[in-house]
Amino acid sequence: MSFDAWNTSEYIIPLYFIFNLINYSLFLFSSIWSKGFINIIVIILIIIGQHACILKKNIHQRLHMTRYNFIKRNYSSKLSNNLYKFNEWLVGLTDGDGTFSIYINKNKTKVQFIYKISLVKYNIQLLYKIKSYLGIGQVKTDNINKMSSYLIKDKDKILKYIIPIFDKYPLLTSKKYNYDLFKECLLISNDFSLNHNEKINKIYNLYYNKSIPNNYISNSWKIKNNLNYKLEDWSKQDIKIIMSKYWLIGFIEAEGSFYLVNKDLNRIVHGFSITHKLDPIVLNAIKRLLKIPTNVNYNKNNNLYKLDTTNSKSIEYIINYFSYNNYKPYFLGYNSLNFRIWSRSYFKHKNDYNKLLNIQELLRKIRKN
Repeated sequence: MSFDAWNTSEYIIPLYFIFNLINYSLFLFSSIWSKGFINIIVIILIIIGQHACILKKNIHQRLHMTRYNFIKRNYSSKLSNNLYKFNEWLVGLTDGDGTFSIYINKNKTKVQFIYKISLVKYNIQLLYKIKSYLGIGQVKTDNINKMSSYLIKDKDKILKYIIPIFDKYPLLTSKKYNYDLFKECLLISNDFSLNHNEKINKIYNLYYNKSIPNNYISNSWKIKNNLNYKLEDWSKQDIKIIMSKYWLIGFIEAEGSFYLVNKDLNRIVHGFSITHKLDPIVLNAIKRLLKIPTNVNYNKNNNLYKLDTTNSKSIEYIINYFSYNNYKPYFLGYNSLNFRIWSRSYFKHKNDYNKLLNIQELLRKIRKN
């Protein structure tokens, strides 16, 4: 069953939704008592189910109809219906928020290999999805920094499950350099011709005495012969050979933002942006794929590259690109909720300042939780 998440007065909520009201009743009553009956009183993000809820005109309603139960369910419907190329998506997410790290203790007696993905705490369910899909690793939460991480520390499992994925679907950012170095050291640790001390010394000298070259570009971009790094002459098909759709979905799970911005006192428009440190070639390729007319900008103060657009044609293309089956989002994590609210409001309320103002506030509240 589906219903319009914005025009609640036009619908009668079925009785079985009352069960959900019970789950939130204490929180809602306290919120109503303290804040009064306003148009949008409260947003609740339940990590186990990831619902976005509002009380609009005194009616409790779910905005995001997709329920994620990361403990009991193995995959979302996207995965179970084979709509997803999860490994490509995982590489894209890693290019955004993943790391390959090696730690050697002071006495040089132990070496630890770690593959890690770190996300904001409210996106923890996405890490459980990865853990469920791969069947290995652990999820940890840092309450002080409000971050969650998925980690694999078992080098044998890294060799068996992780290395084959990243060998088949190469990283497109400068993290490819770190991965290659990580893999080289990992193979040294399994070299039976070396004793324990020889392994650690060799890994130490290799890992700690190397640094990424200036203006490094992943060798994945050299796949196509006779093409240089200037993308102006590349066709979209040239780029698609290197940057798959599912890699891009994963990368935007990590680095993308769907937002509403005030253009003037009486005008709010939809925007999309990607911010990334290093690798302007990646953002320029995304610019070509998503038909974004604006240029990639570099911020010297933050040492960040940014691709940003509010162009209507680009926004419509982006919505279609990341949607399937009547605008259901491809995203698996927190951006699934943001994208759905953002994209629906574009088609339903474009140029309606008051409604977009409410939705803008809604998106801000979601980000704060």
